[in-house]
Amino acid sequence: MSQTSERSFGARLRKFKDGIVRIKKWDHYTPPRKEDSMPQLEALALRLQDGNTLEAASQAKYTEAVKVRQALFGIKPGSIDKMLRLVRNAVIAQYGKKSNLLKTRVIIYS
Repeated sequence: MSQTSERSFGARLRKFKDGIVRIKKWDHYTPPRKEDSMPQLEALALRLQDGNTLEAASQAKYTEAVKVRQALFGIKPGSIDKMLRLVRNAVIAQYGKKSNLLKTRVIIYS
């Protein structure tokens, strides 16, 4: 999801930079506002590029953190999720499915 968004934003940023290049070719460009001057537009493009780079790096770190968390909680053989299933199954084997211990003391995992 976010990768598509980043690519789409990257494409918009490239179009914005292309627009700046085209405007630079106009000999008599007079900006309607101070914010639309060439130095301001170029500075804006740089800030947008920096923000996009930072967001992409943050997204990569987030994705890696999610993978680590999933491994700890659910994927690996010693994960918390698998240990809870073992505990639950042991309680069921010892006391039965309708045991109060299962309902009150152990996290019910199904």
